[in-house]
Amino acid sequence: MNTDLQISGPTQAAVQELQDAFKQLRESKGNPLKGVTGARKERWSSDIATAFADQNFPVEQLLQDLALLPPAVVASGVAAAWDKMNEIRRNGYRRWVDSLDSDRGSAQKSVLIVSLLERFPSTSSDLLRGLSLTNQELKDRLAASLLTEGPAEKLGLLIGPEAQQFEVRQVIERLQQVSDSPKAGMRGRWEVAQLTITTLVERKMHKDSLSATLLQHIEKQLPNLGTAFREQLKQLLQVLDLDLLGRFFPLEAQQAPTEVPSVPAETEVVAPLKAPVLVEPPPTAPSQQSSMVDRIGGLLDAFRNRAAVLEDARTYILDLEEDCWKLRRQAEDAQAAERDARASAQAAIAAEQLAQGQVRALEESLKRSNEERDVALAELRSLRSELEASHGRESEATQKLHEMEGAFSKEREDLQRRIQANAEGRLQEFRNALGNSLSLLLRRIPDRGSSVLPDLGPVLLTRLHEVIDELEAKGIHIRLNREGL
Repeated sequence: MNTDLQISGPTQAAVQELQDAFKQLRESKGNPLKGVTGARKERWSSDIATAFADQNFPVEQLLQDLALLPPAVVASGVAAAWDKMNEIRRNGYRRWVDSLDSDRGSAQKSVLIVSLLERFPSTSSDLLRGLSLTNQELKDRLAASLLTEGPAEKLGLLIGPEAQQFEVRQVIERLQQVSDSPKAGMRGRWEVAQLTITTLVERKMHKDSLSATLLQHIEKQLPNLGTAFREQLKQLLQVLDLDLLGRFFPLEAQQAPTEVPSVPAETEVVAPLKAPVLVEPPPTAPSQQSSMVDRIGGLLDAFRNRAAVLEDARTYILDLEEDCWKLRRQAEDAQAAERDARASAQAAIAAEQLAQGQVRALEESLKRSNEERDVALAELRSLRSELEASHGRESEATQKLHEMEGAFSKEREDLQRRIQANAEGRLQEFRNALGNSLSLLLRRIPDRGSSVLPDLGPVLLTRLHEVIDELEAKGIHIRLNREGL
């Protein structure tokens, strides 16, 4: 069965146009094509979107050639068709992007991050966390499209409500790297700083040692923020956490009120540890006071050791969570690969069944062809035998014909000789008979030169006419011309 029959006409036209573009790019041997305008690139992106949106079209046959096109053109087309692509096709495309070189793969991911952020924020977050931002040009492009365009709230979409802590840290770390670009501007740096502080405080991660580098990044960028953005940051910290206010603005923290700001009811508040109330004992001897101090020092050391153990345990738990997430991702990838393998196996089974049907049809056709060939060979052998027999009969007939021609020629020569001899005999007989007849008629004719009497004229004329009549009787016709008489 021809799969082309299941592909729509627009898809075939789009694929044909892409194939023409691939041919031109291959013939250019890496040199830029002349006359490639923005409109033509948009047309290529539209063709890519049409091909990827058609579930009946095998996009795998296009992937290797798509590397010839600019990464932004390819990623824009795929992003436009993302809604109509199933999970298998999406994962296949992402695996192909991962197989590209670092610059091309990162360029396509950066376009997808921005294009899919509002529709598929989890996909954009996943792509951003796996993105390597060692290329300054890539950071500038992301900063220009992600931090300076659109509302500031869209950055919050990158951190979903179900995101794990390590995922949150990775997203913020990537955003801070992007905000280091000159293309980010003060507004972009402020949005990243605001998202960082708000997210860390709401998730109670701001006192985590693993988040210290994120807060240090804000401290480094604080002098580069404008006065208006620093004032907004102060107001934000006064509401969220006074400790962070004292860290970023020590003078403001000293002037800030000591009351703890109200916390929303839905926010869980962890009660601080209460220090033990020590009742002042009655005056005791110096030895007793020293013993008490030692006991308190021992308790403090024990608390410190327990706190260190708890901190190690927390770090270990965070590492376990990250490992669990990685395992979960691997399991999801394995499930996707299994689904791909199942789909491929089903397609292979269908193709095998189709091939078996075609093989059976070909075998039956071959069997019929063999039977027809055998019949034709038998007829050919029969015709050959008849032809050989005809050749034999023809040879015999030719030989007989030659023999008959020889006999006929000999007989004809004999017959001609006999006819000639007979004709000569008959002619001689005719001559003799004619001579005899004329001799009888002319026996009384005078000799040549003798005188003739007038009375003999009619007699001679009569004899002459008798000669003519005799000749006429013998078949010799004589025409007498009497015009001169």
